[in-house]
Amino acid sequence: MSAGGGASRARCFVGVRLPAAAPQIALWLNELARTRAEVRWVRPVNVHLTVKFIGDVARERIDAVVAALREVRFAPFALGIDGLGQFPPRGRPRVLWAGVGGDVRALTALAEAIDDRLAALGFARETRPFRAHVTLGRVRGPGGLAALPAALQRLAARTAPEPVAQFVLFASEQRPEGPRYGELAAVTAAD
Repeated sequence: MSAGGGASRARCFVGVRLPAAAPQIALWLNELARTRAEVRWVRPVNVHLTVKFIGDVARERIDAVVAALREVRFAPFALGIDGLGQFPPRGRPRVLWAGVGGDVRALTALAEAIDDRLAALGFARETRPFRAHVTLGRVRGPGGLAALPAALQRLAARTAPEPVAQFVLFASEQRPEGPRYGELAAVTAAD
Protein backbone atom coordinates (compact mmCIF):
# COMPACT_ATOMS: atom_id res chain seq x y z
CA MET A 1 0.00 0.00 0.00
CA SER A 2 1.40 3.37 -0.96
CA ALA A 3 0.22 5.78 1.70
CA GLY A 4 0.94 9.30 2.82
CA GLY A 5 4.41 10.35 1.74
CA GLY A 6 4.99 7.61 -0.84
CA ALA A 7 6.04 3.96 -0.88
CA SER A 8 8.72 4.39 1.81
CA ARG A 9 6.32 6.01 4.31
CA ALA A 10 2.84 5.31 5.62
CA ARG A 11 0.47 7.93 7.02
CA CYS A 12 -0.64 6.21 10.22
CA PHE A 13 -3.15 6.58 13.01
CA VAL A 14 -4.58 4.45 15.78
CA GLY A 15 -8.34 4.08 15.84
CA VAL A 16 -11.34 2.20 17.14
CA ARG A 17 -14.19 0.98 14.98
CA LEU A 18 -17.77 0.97 16.26
CA PRO A 19 -19.33 -1.66 13.99
CA ALA A 20 -22.75 -1.73 15.69
CA ALA A 21 -23.08 2.06 15.26
CA ALA A 22 -21.83 2.06 11.64
CA PRO A 23 -25.24 1.51 9.94
CA GLN A 24 -26.82 4.34 11.94
CA ILE A 25 -23.86 6.65 11.21
CA ALA A 26 -24.26 5.86 7.50
CA LEU A 27 -27.92 6.94 7.70
CA TRP A 28 -26.94 10.21 9.42
CA LEU A 29 -24.27 10.86 6.80
CA ASN A 30 -26.85 10.33 4.05
CA GLU A 31 -29.28 12.71 5.76
CA LEU A 32 -26.62 15.37 6.32
CA ALA A 33 -25.46 15.13 2.70
CA ARG A 34 -29.00 16.13 1.65
CA THR A 35 -28.31 19.62 3.04
CA ARG A 36 -26.04 20.09 0.01
CA ALA A 37 -23.51 21.82 2.24
CA GLU A 38 -19.98 22.05 0.84
CA VAL A 39 -18.65 19.27 3.03
CA ARG A 40 -16.36 16.37 2.21
CA TRP A 41 -18.26 13.61 3.99
CA VAL A 42 -16.49 10.58 5.39
CA ARG A 43 -17.31 7.42 3.46
CA PRO A 44 -19.22 5.01 5.75
CA VAL A 45 -16.57 2.32 5.24
CA ASN A 46 -13.99 4.73 6.77
CA VAL A 47 -15.96 5.68 9.88
CA HIS A 48 -13.82 5.28 13.00
CA LEU A 49 -12.84 7.03 16.21
CA THR A 50 -9.24 8.29 16.07
CA VAL A 51 -7.39 7.56 19.28
CA LYS A 52 -3.96 8.84 18.16
CA PHE A 53 -2.83 10.45 14.92
CA ILE A 54 0.78 9.43 14.31
CA GLY A 55 1.51 10.92 10.88
CA ASP A 56 4.04 9.76 8.32
CA VAL A 57 5.99 6.73 9.51
CA ALA A 58 8.98 5.25 7.67
CA ARG A 59 8.09 1.72 6.52
CA GLU A 60 11.10 0.31 8.38
CA ARG A 61 9.66 1.65 11.68
CA ILE A 62 6.20 0.06 11.34
CA ASP A 63 7.26 -3.15 13.14
CA ALA A 64 8.57 -1.11 16.11
CA VAL A 65 5.29 0.85 16.23
CA VAL A 66 3.28 -2.38 16.20
CA ALA A 67 5.48 -3.88 18.96
CA ALA A 68 5.03 -0.75 21.11
CA LEU A 69 1.26 -0.81 20.62
CA ARG A 70 1.10 -4.50 21.57
CA GLU A 71 2.57 -3.50 24.97
CA VAL A 72 -0.52 -1.39 25.73
CA ARG A 73 -2.74 -3.20 28.23
CA PHE A 74 -6.43 -2.35 28.56
CA ALA A 75 -9.65 -4.00 29.60
CA PRO A 76 -12.69 -4.05 27.30
CA PHE A 77 -15.07 -1.11 27.67
CA ALA A 78 -18.23 0.16 25.97
CA LEU A 79 -18.79 3.19 23.72
CA GLY A 80 -21.71 4.56 21.73
CA ILE A 81 -22.58 7.69 19.78
CA ASP A 82 -24.01 10.53 21.85
CA GLY A 83 -24.99 13.57 19.80
CA LEU A 84 -23.77 15.42 16.73
CA GLY A 85 -21.91 18.71 16.60
CA GLN A 86 -19.23 20.83 15.01
CA PHE A 87 -15.74 22.21 15.63
CA PRO A 88 -15.53 25.04 16.48
CA PRO A 89 -18.75 24.95 18.52
CA ARG A 90 -19.82 28.42 17.33
CA GLY A 91 -19.44 30.22 14.04
CA ARG A 92 -18.50 28.65 10.75
CA PRO A 93 -17.81 24.93 11.23
CA ARG A 94 -14.62 23.27 10.02
CA VAL A 95 -15.41 19.70 11.15
CA LEU A 96 -18.73 17.93 11.74
CA TRP A 97 -18.66 15.10 14.25
CA ALA A 98 -20.56 12.50 16.22
CA GLY A 99 -19.94 12.65 19.96
CA VAL A 100 -18.96 9.61 21.97
CA GLY A 101 -20.69 8.37 25.12
CA GLY A 102 -20.19 5.39 27.37
CA ASP A 103 -16.91 4.72 29.15
CA VAL A 104 -15.05 7.74 27.78
CA ARG A 105 -12.74 7.63 30.82
CA ALA A 106 -11.44 4.20 29.74
CA LEU A 107 -11.04 5.47 26.16
CA THR A 108 -9.09 8.49 27.41
CA ALA A 109 -6.83 6.25 29.50
CA LEU A 110 -6.24 4.09 26.41
CA ALA A 111 -5.34 7.20 24.36
CA GLU A 112 -2.86 8.27 27.05
CA ALA A 113 -1.27 4.81 27.22
CA ILE A 114 -0.88 4.74 23.42
CA ASP A 115 0.59 8.26 23.47
CA ASP A 116 3.10 7.17 26.15
CA ARG A 117 4.23 4.08 24.20
CA LEU A 118 4.66 6.00 20.96
CA ALA A 119 6.45 8.90 22.70
CA ALA A 120 9.03 6.35 23.88
CA LEU A 121 9.73 5.70 20.18
CA GLY A 122 10.21 9.42 19.51
CA PHE A 123 6.76 10.28 18.15
CA ALA A 124 5.34 13.63 19.25
CA ARG A 125 3.05 13.62 22.25
CA GLU A 126 -0.42 15.08 21.95
CA THR A 127 -0.44 18.72 22.99
CA ARG A 128 -4.22 19.12 23.19
CA PRO A 129 -6.60 17.27 25.49
CA PHE A 130 -8.18 14.16 24.00
CA ARG A 131 -11.70 14.84 22.66
CA ALA A 132 -13.50 11.64 21.78
CA HIS A 133 -15.43 12.06 18.53
CA VAL A 134 -16.08 10.43 15.17
CA THR A 135 -15.40 12.80 12.27
CA LEU A 136 -18.33 12.86 9.84
CA GLY A 137 -17.12 15.53 7.43
CA ARG A 138 -14.81 18.46 6.79
CA VAL A 139 -16.19 21.75 5.50
CA ARG A 140 -14.81 22.68 2.07
CA GLY A 141 -16.64 25.95 1.44
CA PRO A 142 -19.40 28.27 2.63
CA GLY A 143 -22.21 26.90 0.47
CA GLY A 144 -25.17 25.31 2.24
CA LEU A 145 -23.77 25.69 5.75
CA ALA A 146 -26.88 27.48 7.03
CA ALA A 147 -28.85 24.21 6.87
CA LEU A 148 -26.36 22.19 8.92
CA PRO A 149 -27.14 23.30 12.52
CA ALA A 150 -30.83 22.41 12.17
CA ALA A 151 -29.96 19.08 10.52
CA LEU A 152 -27.48 18.22 13.29
CA GLN A 153 -30.02 19.07 15.96
CA ARG A 154 -32.92 17.29 14.24
CA LEU A 155 -31.08 13.98 14.02
CA ALA A 156 -30.70 13.72 17.84
CA ALA A 157 -28.05 11.08 17.30
CA ARG A 158 -27.55 8.36 19.83
CA THR A 159 -26.60 4.68 19.71
CA ALA A 160 -26.42 2.09 22.45
CA PRO A 161 -22.93 1.49 23.85
CA GLU A 162 -21.17 -1.45 22.25
CA PRO A 163 -18.16 -3.42 23.51
CA VAL A 164 -14.73 -2.15 22.49
CA ALA A 165 -12.10 -4.84 22.88
CA GLN A 166 -9.66 -3.85 20.15
CA PHE A 167 -7.83 -0.91 18.64
CA VAL A 168 -6.21 -0.81 15.22
CA LEU A 169 -3.12 0.72 13.62
CA PHE A 170 -4.29 2.07 10.26
CA ALA A 171 -2.47 3.46 7.23
CA SER A 172 -4.27 6.04 5.15
CA GLU A 173 -3.90 5.82 1.38
CA GLN A 174 -5.00 8.89 -0.58
CA ARG A 175 -7.07 8.06 -3.66
CA PRO A 176 -9.06 10.22 -6.10
CA GLU A 177 -12.36 9.05 -4.56
CA GLY A 178 -11.09 9.81 -1.04
CA PRO A 179 -8.86 8.10 1.50
CA ARG A 180 -8.80 4.38 2.04
CA TYR A 181 -7.79 3.04 5.45
CA GLY A 182 -5.81 -0.18 5.54
CA GLU A 183 -5.41 -2.16 8.74
CA LEU A 184 -1.75 -2.74 9.61
CA ALA A 185 -2.25 -4.40 13.02
CA ALA A 186 -4.92 -4.92 15.65
CA VAL A 187 -4.39 -5.03 19.42
CA THR A 188 -6.94 -6.87 21.54
CA ALA A 189 -7.84 -6.13 25.16
CA ALA A 190 -6.46 -8.25 27.95
CA ASP A 191 -8.93 -10.66 29.54
